[in-house]
Amino acid sequence: MSKYQYIHDELLKEITDGKYPDKTAIPSDFALMNRYKVARETSRKAVSMLVDEGYVIRIRCAFIESCTSQVFR
Repeated sequence: MSKYQYIHDELLKEITDGKYPDKTAIPSDFALMNRYKVARETSRKAVSMLVDEGYVIRIRCAFIESCTSQVFR
């Protein structure tokens, strides 16, 4: 399993388990870099997958919110 897939899966589990309820910021790219000891591109790819799947939205390219209902409000 790739590093970005592992990070994606961990974040998705945290979101679905309720650690990041709707309208709550998930860790930044830099926080994920430090937490998992990966390059920025790796953390960004993991988050981008969550965005593509509708679990999070990216606002102003810096602030990311969970969207567990998968409906953008």
